[in-house]
Amino acid sequence: ALRTADDSGTVEGRIMAKVGLARALCGLCRHDEAATHADEAVEAAETTGYRIHEANARAATAENLLERYRCTGDVELLHGARARVEHAVALHREMGCRIDEARALTLLGDVVEALATPHQATRR
Repeated sequence: ALRTADDSGTVEGRIMAKVGLARALCGLCRHDEAATHADEAVEAAETTGYRIHEANARAATAENLLERYRCTGDVELLHGARARVEHAVALHREMGCRIDEARALTLLGDVVEALATPHQATRR
């Protein structure tokens, strides 16, 4: 996906590919790699002004932090996830992207629920 995005020459395509790759890697419990791609997507989106893609990249970062928490029980990861997803919600709301705002709010609910309940590792 990244090679195709690079070949197309669009920054927007590269950002979208990095967000997708981050989500896929997170699903495979490859959290360090996922974080790298999500952080690069956030940085590129901020630099170029692609606010909706920035919001999606921030949400991907929050998803990764939530999954890391589920593996480790480190509550600090949840605080980071909450800050990132709250920023994503605000960006989506600002841009009027209601569907992505709803998705981000669902993720925020998952993070808040995890903060309110004792840790139970679900992945190894």
